[in-house]
Amino acid sequence: MSEPKELISAAAIAQMPWQEKTHLLNSNAVRLAKPLGAGKQKLGAQW
Repeated sequence: MSEPKELISAAAIAQMPWQEKTHLLNSNAVRLAKPLGAGKQKLGAQW
């Protein structure tokens, strides 16, 4: 089998800024996200 094609490299992800997302109903609920857009698909990494 062939290796899967990378949509975006780890180095490119590391250079992206984190975005702080606050919950719609609970302002104390905050998460960090790096939204990854790949064409029409939306991928996301959240911590």
